[in-house]
Order: sequence, then structure tokens, then C-alpha cells
Amino acid sequence: MFALDVKRPELLYSKVVEVPERVTLHDSTSYRRGDKDDIQLVPPGHPPQRAANGSSQEACDEVVTGLSGERIRIVEKLDLEFTKEALGETFAEGFRSVAICLLHSYTFPDHELAIAEEAKKIGFTQISVSSELSPAIRMLSRANSAVTDAYLTPEIQKYLQGFRAGVDTDSLRDVNWRIMQSDGGLVHPSKLSGLRALLSGPAGGVIGYARTCFLPEKPRAVVGFDMGGTSTDVSRFSGSLEHVFESTTAGVSVQVPQLDINTVAAGGGSILSWQKGILAVGPASAGSHPGPACYRKGGPATITDANLVLGRILPDRFPSIFGPSQDQPLDYHASYDKLSALAEEINRDEGTTLSVHEVASGFITVANETMCRPIRALTEAKGHAASDHILAAFGGAGGQHACDIARTLGINRVAIHKYSSVLSAYGMALADTVQEERKPCAEILASPIQSTVRSTFDDLREQTTKSIREMDPTCTKMESSYFLNLRYEGSDNVIHHRVRHTTE
Repeated sequence: MFALDVKRPELLYSKVVEVPERVTLHDSTSYRRGDKDDIQLVPPGHPPQRAANGSSQEACDEVVTGLSGERIRIVEKLDLEFTKEALGETFAEGFRSVAICLLHSYTFPDHELAIAEEAKKIGFTQISVSSELSPAIRMLSRANSAVTDAYLTPEIQKYLQGFRAGVDTDSLRDVNWRIMQSDGGLVHPSKLSGLRALLSGPAGGVIGYARTCFLPEKPRAVVGFDMGGTSTDVSRFSGSLEHVFESTTAGVSVQVPQLDINTVAAGGGSILSWQKGILAVGPASAGSHPGPACYRKGGPATITDANLVLGRILPDRFPSIFGPSQDQPLDYHASYDKLSALAEEINRDEGTTLSVHEVASGFITVANETMCRPIRALTEAKGHAASDHILAAFGGAGGQHACDIARTLGINRVAIHKYSSVLSAYGMALADTVQEERKPCAEILASPIQSTVRSTFDDLREQTTKSIREMDPTCTKMESSYFLNLRYEGSDNVIHHRVRHTTE
């Protein structure tokens, strides 16, 4: 019943440095002031005042107003000398990428920004500041976001530099390069954040089927079914893109706007096995090397092999690029032999006489059910009947399972675009330039603050408009969507509410 061999996700960081500083919410019970404490309320941007008793020493129990409107108590100011020394030692050890996260920095980012400034002076090439990447409550997710960005951004930028160097000919020198983000939009390479590119490939697929399979004049919601070699990504489109602002990827929870895409470890390369009376599909994958058994590299039995044995894959339609020399066709017999061995094991354990084709079909059924679960989570679990949708199948293996998936879910229409195998790339070509800005707010949503909310939205729109104009000076049409993240008082669950949408 319980998995005893749970593997913890690998840590993305190699060293942790704690700096002396302490900031709390003024009304928090984590710090209780004495009767003789002097409390000062300092507006943002104003210098700290002297203690009320006339002492020349700077008050150490200062209260300021944070970006969210909350009152912040600075119990202990950042020790800059210690910070400089710690950063210098870390730099000397060979580190060039640093992630910075402090408690309550979503509303009081001053200490983080001071650390970032010192890191820049020392020479760190990648500085990821949690309050800039994700100005939202929840320190752990914010810290994970900063670490993920510091881990990924240098590698992605290194790859992009190599890519540009390889195509930087005279004819392409002035090409307007854009990079896909997880939120379904494009961004200039100089503004790319690794944190925002976690699901850039699947996001391209969502844009691809949203632009090609959804008909505004006959609006019928579409479920995207993107089945590749190691996993399957599912999503939903009903006229507007659906986003989430916190998600877990590879065991790491991050705060970043991205399209609502559910991923399951079932793809063409998912390894088939017999585990204590259960047909198991994945989560391990054969990858591209050695790949499925039919690749002629000694790989294990996979979903691809089951499809080949069942006649769903036609070897003569594939090029001869397999085997050690990459000059041979798909090997049907290798797939059959691997599944035959599994059939013998199953029949021996269960006392049955299942044929190889029956075993292959059983594994396909298990894989299909595994892939149906996230589709139900996006539809039926949210009050939408799965049968009311169109199933848009794409990816290298999507067409092999589309009809079975549709039949299981009661869907009567399947759409397979002519570019289905490269629909994610095609979707990137159809995507728009996108810029997102956020600002924390800790007010009760009522009439008195509505003008403040409108003013904040106007400021954010001005920031995003300026950024997009810088990335695309020729832009003639701009759309803005406004969102509020709401919580019931005393609740930790966020209600993501779209307020309005404008076009100019």
C-alpha cells in the first residue's frame, strides 16, 4: 500500500548562507515588544528616525509600511559587513549564481535588494531576488522560485548564446528573437527568466491547439492531449487561457504564472513492467537512448513497443535511423520478444494463458487510464463534463491513443492538426509578446479600497505597456488582463479572480 522507496528531489543549491537580520509583521505574535519600546511608523522611502529618548543611536525597533500596506517591524537591520564578507567568501569558492530570499521580503524587499547590490559589486553573474521574481506571501515557495531561477537561467542563457552564435549570419543578424515562457507568451531573450520557462514547451502546445482547434464562432471547449516520449501534458481551453500562480514541478513548489498544464509520467517511452500482480506503466522512461526495444539498442519494453506489436505503428512508414549505426528500421521482433517475456512472467504468476497481444493491450489500457486522470481533474473535477469537449491530440504519440482516450471519456470529436507532431513549435510561432507585473496587497476587499485597486492596476498597466513597447516598438494592438488573488480571512487558499480585460 505504501511506497517505501520514496526518492527526495535533488537539491538545486550547493551552499546556504544565513545573514543577520530580522523583520516581522508588526501585529505578529512572533515578536512581543516590551513596555518601554519606542515604536516609530516610517513611510516608505523615508530615513529612519532617532529614538524618542534623544539618544544619538539609531532606533533598532523601527516600524515601516510595506508595499502591501502591512506594518513591518525591523527588529534587526541587515548586517552589511557580514553580508559582504560571506558573499566574498562564496565568490572565492567559485560560485557565480546566487538566490536571495528573506522572510517578509514580498512586502519589505529592502534587505534583499541591498544584498543583491553587494552581490553585483562582487561580481556574481546571476542574481535571483525572490521579491522581484515572486512578490507574494509564502516564503518557502518564494525561496524555491529564486533558487530555481538561479539554477536554470545561466544554463538557458548559455544555450541561447551558443544557438545565436551558430546562426548569426549576415541574413539573420537583425532577426527579432523571442523566447517562449510558461505563461503562453513570448519575451525578449534579455528579459528571460529560467523560472518562467519551466513549461515553455508544453505552453507552446496550448497556444498551438488554442489557435487551430478552437472556433470562436462555434465555441466548444477543447482539451489538449500532448503525448510525447516520456510524459503526457493535458490542458483545457474554452476561449481564454487558464493560468495558475503556484505549482509543483519535479517536487519543487514555485510561485510563477504559468498555463494550467497537468503532466503525467506516461509517454511512448514509459517502461512496462509486472509488479506484484499489477501491470505497471512508468514512471521510469527508456528515454531516447537506449529507447524502446524496437530502437535496436537493447532497450526495455515500452508503450511504443506495445503499439508496434498491436499494429498501431507501421515500421515501413519510419525512416531507417535506428540501431548502433542509425541505418536500420524499427525492429518488430525485438518488441515482440520483450512483451513475450512479460507475458510468460504474468502467466506463470497468475496461472493464466494470456497472449502477447492481450498483454500488450492490457498495458495500453493502463496507460490510457493513467492519461485520463489528469483530463478528468481539469474537467469533471472543476464542474465541466468531459464529454462536452473536443480532444485535440498532438505530440509524437498523441494520435496513437487519441481515440481510446476520447472513447473512455465519452468525447465524440477528436481534432488532429496537420502539424500535430510539431504543434508546440507551431504554437510558439503564433504566440504573442507578454509581460506580467504583480504587486502585493494586504487589504480587505471593500468599497473604500476600490479606488486604490484601480490606481494600482493603472500603474501595473503602465509598467507592462512600457516593457512591451521596448520589446516590440511596432506593436499596434495591446490587450490587458487584470487579476486579483483573493483569500477569505483566516484562509490560506488563494482564489484567482479575473477582474477585467481591455484592448487598446
